[in-house]
Amino acid sequence: MSTYRPDGHQLKKMPGLYGVDILHGTFHGNHLMPFAVDFTALSFFCVILFLISLYNIGKRWIL
Repeated sequence: MSTYRPDGHQLKKMPGLYGVDILHGTFHGNHLMPFAVDFTALSFFCVILFLISLYNIGKRWIL
């Protein structure tokens, strides 16, 4: 997917969901970003969310 600015330059859109971009690339062959970037971004977000949830469990867990 590409868009054009008013001055004629072509821009690539960032995928809204990296997992969706992986699936599009796997099944249709038309992905926006390389698979390594998609998997790296997904892994990064998973680690961040896991650390946030560990923090919240430690802070709010009722024992």
